[in-house]
Amino acid sequence: MMHNSGWVYLHQLGNIIFAGNAGGGVEPFLGFGHLNAAIMGAAAARTIALGRDYEKQIKSEMDRNYEMWKLRKMFNKMTNNQYDLLIGALGIPGVNKLLYSSNIHVSKYAAFISKLVLREPNK
Repeated sequence: MMHNSGWVYLHQLGNIIFAGNAGGGVEPFLGFGHLNAAIMGAAAARTIALGRDYEKQIKSEMDRNYEMWKLRKMFNKMTNNQYDLLIGALGIPGVNKLLYSSNIHVSKYAAFISKLVLREPNK
């Protein structure tokens, strides 16, 4: 099987299950992977012991990783002024509470909202 570097697209090949780093479990925004590795390891165990579908079990983690990857791409393109705007927005009344005291899925909406707020002005 040939694989190019980049996004992991195959998480199980026959009786081989790719979990953690091998399965693309590294969170692309900050590079952490411990939680994803534990979740993917537990899913692998359920697949082996109970015959559950591995891809279905890890889908939400892989979807979240994809959203974090899009956010990382956007952050990589930001200027210092845009970073200042973003950090300043955290002090706006209600924003802090929304991020830290609600059940909003931040990673799902952050890249989309940031693109709207941090657009480069028309030249």
